[in-house]
Amino acid sequence: MMFVPVSLAFSRDGTSLYVGTSGNKICAFSRDTSTGHLDSVNCYKTSNSPRPYQVFVSVSDDGKNVYGAADSLYWYTRDSSSGALTKAGNVSLPEYAEVDGVAWAGPDLYYTHGNTNNVGRATRLSLIHI
Repeated sequence: MMFVPVSLAFSRDGTSLYVGTSGNKICAFSRDTSTGHLDSVNCYKTSNSPRPYQVFVSVSDDGKNVYGAADSLYWYTRDSSSGALTKAGNVSLPEYAEVDGVAWAGPDLYYTHGNTNNVGRATRLSLIHI
């Protein structure tokens, strides 16, 4: 089954591209910075939900982590040489929340969920609605 790309984020150094899809996945690509050519690294499943959530992605400023937001907030450590990801954890969202945007800022991850018209902020330890 094919999934539709819904978001993308580059690593700060431009060597990796991460694409969030409509099917609970983040796909990683390595990028040749001189030609712009992309090579597929792998696709990583975020959620085991049978429902195909859209995944929105963000890369930390230091390039060490990639974040995905869908039915929960997911974080991955990033191998800077290959762009490969290793799942590091997740923070569950309230039942009513389905994320439709995410951005990394300092130690926090901000997300939106349009069905409640709210903005939230998450750290690895807690979830704070603002």
